[in-house]
Amino acid sequence: MYDNYEIEYLEVLKIVGELNISLIDLHKEFKKEKDPTKYFPFGLSGHYNEDGYQKVGKIVFNEIKK
Repeated sequence: MYDNYEIEYLEVLKIVGELNISLIDLHKEFKKEKDPTKYFPFGLSGHYNEDGYQKVGKIVFNEIKK
């Protein structure tokens, strides 16, 4: 069963795919982590902490290099 966030995420992926828009899927990358909450202040979703923004930068940089 999906929660509202997951339903919205999947809908965005569907629309982006239909429109043939390139996407760097940060959600997918963070889900690979054993504990993705370590990248958020107090373990709560929202803005990333310093480590989270470092990871985002690396992901974006690596995707652009491809």
